[in-house]
Amino acid sequence: MEHEACLTTLRDYWKVYRPRHREGWLFLGTYEIAHITSPGIRHAFNEAVKRAAITKPVCVHSLRHSFATHMLEDGACRPCRMRQKSASTLNRYAGF
Repeated sequence: MEHEACLTTLRDYWKVYRPRHREGWLFLGTYEIAHITSPGIRHAFNEAVKRAAITKPVCVHSLRHSFATHMLEDGACRPCRMRQKSASTLNRYAGF
């Protein structure tokens, strides 16, 4: 399942980087004194988009839409799996 693949990826990341922040942050910022910031995530995302030669306009929030769509395509229960407050919110992701 997808969540098992995600867990494997996170474990592999931890084995390589072994983040040891005193507050337990898994993803550290540039100077490893605090967690990664929203701008840091956007920068990493935009760099990955460039390296992947993606030409379609995308943003970090696109990942949420993609995740929700894939969950629905895989037969997930609508609002319960995505922790949405209403089914209509989740339906927008999948175009229902």
